[in-house]
Amino acid sequence: PKPAPPLAGASGHPALHQSGALHTTGEALYVDDMPPPVGMLHAWLVQSTEASARLVAVDASEARALPGVRAVLLHADLPPGAANALGPVAHDEECFAEEYVHCVGQVIGVAVAETAALAKQAAGLVRVTYDRVETFGAQAGAPTQAPIMSVDEAVAQDSYYPTTDHSLERGGDVEAALRESGAVVVEGTYRIGGQEHFYLEPNSTLCVPDEGGLRVHASTQAVTKTQNFVAKVC
Repeated sequence: PKPAPPLAGASGHPALHQSGALHTTGEALYVDDMPPPVGMLHAWLVQSTEASARLVAVDASEARALPGVRAVLLHADLPPGAANALGPVAHDEECFAEEYVHCVGQVIGVAVAETAALAKQAAGLVRVTYDRVETFGAQAGAPTQAPIMSVDEAVAQDSYYPTTDHSLERGGDVEAALRESGAVVVEGTYRIGGQEHFYLEPNSTLCVPDEGGLRVHASTQAVTKTQNFVAKVC
């Protein structure tokens, strides 16, 4: 008998990545490769230097007075009706920190200037006063404890993300099944270091005014989410 013809489909066969040819030839166009528009402004983030702290004051007056600086934007500068709450699934992040910061590097604002060097200088001139969690204690919306630094500490303090709280709602009694004669029960701890994707280009975004809106060129693998977030904040 004749051998059966191979099944249709890509399984078991080499397939080219959609952008593989551009990447391997060096012809892929990244955001930083795009020619800057005439009069392009540059932005630099104002980031927290503390973790688990309350923002007592944020003074951007010196930065705004620097020649060549066009704006320093904080959460209070968002337009009316803009959403400051963001997140890919649960909207539990802020575009600009309002009252509390939870990690070093959390975004407090952004400085916009005529050059990248000026924007960076302006961001460094924003004076932020903090009250650390150990001193101000529990308040509405504030962290209620010192930072948890490991999985073991989180388990010991019964600290879990609500979005990961799942339960088995169908099937039999698991504990009874494990007690049955012949059941093999294996217990232990498994640890793995989480890794993010490394093949993406460095974070970079180019926004160009276009027909009353913005045309956004961003280093993202989720263009729809990026579009939604920009629309909600702007």
